Amino acid sequence: MLSTWLKIGLRSLLRNRLHSLINVMGLAIGISACICIFSLVNYEMGFDTFHPDSDRIHRIYTSFSGSFEGTNSGCQTGLPPEIRSTLPQVEELAHFLTFTAKAWIPDSPTENKDLGIQRDIIFADPAYFSLFSSYDWVAGNPQSSLSSPFQVVLTEEKARKYFGLENAIEGMGREILYGDSLRVTVSGIIESLP
Repeated sequence: MLSTWLKIGLRSLLRNRLHSLINVMGLAIGISACICIFSLVNYEMGFDTFHPDSDRIHRIYTSFSGSFEGTNSGCQTGLPPEIRSTLPQVEELAHFLTFTAKAWIPDSPTENKDLGIQRDIIFADPAYFSLFSSYDWVAGNPQSSLSSPFQVVLTEEKARKYFGLENAIEGMGREILYGDSLRVTVSGIIESLP
C-alpha cells in the first residue's frame, strides 16, 4: 500500500515539475526561516539567565556615532541620577562602564609583569553586586568589595591567570595596574561565570 502511494506521489511530482518545485522550495524556505527565527530568539533570550529575577533586569547601553563609532555595554555617568529622579518605578540601579586597557602586575619596584590588553574590564558602582546577587564568592563579600575606590573583584580564572597562583584566594590584597596609572587592589574573588 505504501509503495503504491509513493509511486503515485513520485509520478505526480514528475508530471507537474514546475508546480512541485515551487511547493518544495516554499516549504524548504519556510522551515529554514522558522529554524533561523527560533535560533535567534533562543540566543537572545539565553543571556544571563542564571541571575535571580533575570526577566526583571534591563540593560541600557551606549552607542557612539561621529568620528568615533561603536558601542559600550554600560552607560555614561550622568544617566543613573537622571533615571533615579525621573523613573520612580526603578527598584535598583547599578551603573557600570566597560573598559579596555593594558594590564600589569607590579612584581617589583622596577619590573612589571605584562598581562597584555584586557578587553573585559567593568567599572561598577557598589550597587552592582546587590542587583546581581547570584555570584558565588570565594573570598571577600558583596557588601564591602566595591565600597572604596580602586578596588577590583576578579573571577577565580582571572586571579589564577594574572598572578600565576594555584589557589586563587592568595590573590586577595594584591595589586593590578591598568593602563599606566590606574592601580587597583583585589578585594574580592568570585567563582568563574557559567
